[in-house]
Amino acid sequence: MDSLTHIVVGAAVGDLILGKKIGNRGMVLGALAGSVPDFDVFTQLLTDDLGGLELHRAFTHSWVFMFTAPLLLAWLMPHWYRGAFRRWPGYPWLRGMIFVLFYLILAAGLTWITTFLAGWYGLIPGILGLTLGGVIFYNYYHAQIRGFADHMQEPESVGFGQWYLLFALNILIHIVLDCATSYGTQIWYPFSNERVAWGNMAVVDLLFTLPLALTVSIAAALPRSALLRKFLLVAGLVVSSIYWAGTWVNKDRVNGIWKESLRMSHLEPSQSYASPTLTNNVLWHGVAVAGDSIYVGDYALTDKNPVFRITNRYAYWSSPPPDLAGTRAWRILTWFSKGYYHWKQEGEGYSFTDLRFGGIPSEGDDEGVFRFHLVKNGMGDWQVDGGREGNGQDIRAGLHSLWIRMKGLP
Repeated sequence: MDSLTHIVVGAAVGDLILGKKIGNRGMVLGALAGSVPDFDVFTQLLTDDLGGLELHRAFTHSWVFMFTAPLLLAWLMPHWYRGAFRRWPGYPWLRGMIFVLFYLILAAGLTWITTFLAGWYGLIPGILGLTLGGVIFYNYYHAQIRGFADHMQEPESVGFGQWYLLFALNILIHIVLDCATSYGTQIWYPFSNERVAWGNMAVVDLLFTLPLALTVSIAAALPRSALLRKFLLVAGLVVSSIYWAGTWVNKDRVNGIWKESLRMSHLEPSQSYASPTLTNNVLWHGVAVAGDSIYVGDYALTDKNPVFRITNRYAYWSSPPPDLAGTRAWRILTWFSKGYYHWKQEGEGYSFTDLRFGGIPSEGDDEGVFRFHLVKNGMGDWQVDGGREGNGQDIRAGLHSLWIRMKGLP
């Protein structure tokens, strides 16, 4: 899911484990622990867009990492608090790098949500994300981080088991939440590159994140020993957990409706998939491969009739175009899309669309939002050239269409 969700969940869990002993530093460490798996995004600086698809949600989202990383981190934390790292000349740089990364992830999450909520596209959401991230970072965490190693009271009171629980539980929750989305998570890496994608939640789900974010923000301003602080955090996590369980009920119901809708349309799909659209769990997106075609439809839980509306049909070729056959680009994109794709030639290159993602609809966009433009580089290898084109007006119109469709069909 989005980075803000992981930060908020991590902060709540971290405070419940360590907050009574170390106050808001428990939130800081919990938020950091909940973000650790997503540090793999920085490996994309070392590769291209295709390599980024392979590396993101791989090792740092695997069961191997889930068991080994907390052991190392739980061993490091007491040393950090006792001052061993402060005496290391490189410690200030390490500490600064960790919290700069934390801030950038927080800002990126806010930028993502700002873009889709307000419908702004380009430089504006980036500036707002950095600004809002900075304000939150300063108000809630700066005072604790500034004295992180110097003003820790009773550092020995936090044992190895509590440190391990802090990191293990947050990393586990992070991986489980990511498995719930359509993007997919390589939890069996390095033994298998299969992407687990349950599809019961969208990458951004505001009803899951915002209530918990509110309770965490209020709790952070209360004394560490206040019963109301603990109550708010527990209540926020319980509400989010109940909502998460409810998405599974919706998923089971929608899967049945999608399959029945295909049967009523006299289609016998070789594979089908349904997942919620961005920001909500009300409007669902379905995709199915049947013969030489791939079908896309939508259904809202508020629709009067429990039937998917099939909105598009595309030609489906399981074989690549001759000049893409056997290439790295074709291998990665078909693996990533799990076979739910549509490609077409565009000039001297190709357009490849992953149709699993029920994005925000917009006028004139009939192929979804997860589209890759493939072109040859100077060495003759196929590579992804930039991202999906769009503008603020498209997103604003899409948000309006999304809201109207969520209200249901008569």
